[in-house]
Amino acid sequence: VGTLATWTTRSIVSVSSVLRRVTAGDFTQRVPTETIDEVGDLVESCNIMTRSLQDYKEKLEQSKAEIENVIQSQTDLVFVIDTKGIILKVNRAVLDTLGYKADEIIGQSVPKVFHPDTIERDLEAGPKKAISGELVVNAELTLMHKDGRKLPFSFNGTPLKDTQGKIIGALGVGRDLREM
Repeated sequence: VGTLATWTTRSIVSVSSVLRRVTAGDFTQRVPTETIDEVGDLVESCNIMTRSLQDYKEKLEQSKAEIENVIQSQTDLVFVIDTKGIILKVNRAVLDTLGYKADEIIGQSVPKVFHPDTIERDLEAGPKKAISGELVVNAELTLMHKDGRKLPFSFNGTPLKDTQGKIIGALGVGRDLREM
């Protein structure tokens, strides 16, 4: 009985140790399967779960990379903002067109990219409208280059929602009107 209890305890400790590492995000962990009894079934279930989580994580990372590639390859300007109007993500076209580096614009408030002459009107017609849950269709907004130049754009925007349908931000896509 002593040997069985020691072996069972060792197996449970091993499963527990692996699950702690899995909880921390290391889905490569596996527990050695030493028996074909109930403890062995528990160990195998643990291993199946971690393999499934690892597969899911890899698919999620691949999907994220594909979406990032789509966003970055757009020639139109792409902005993602949160509900407070903080810029979370922009594509290369935003940086090239407005003259900023990523670290100069990510984390900044949306008004940074609007021209002061039209900022109130543009915020209401664009980002604020999308964050409130409305679609923005072909709103003519004036952005500002880092050097102060006015840049006319046509913007489309849509609210971004979490899985429960709560608005968590907005996506804006702009087309340079100087090119039309």
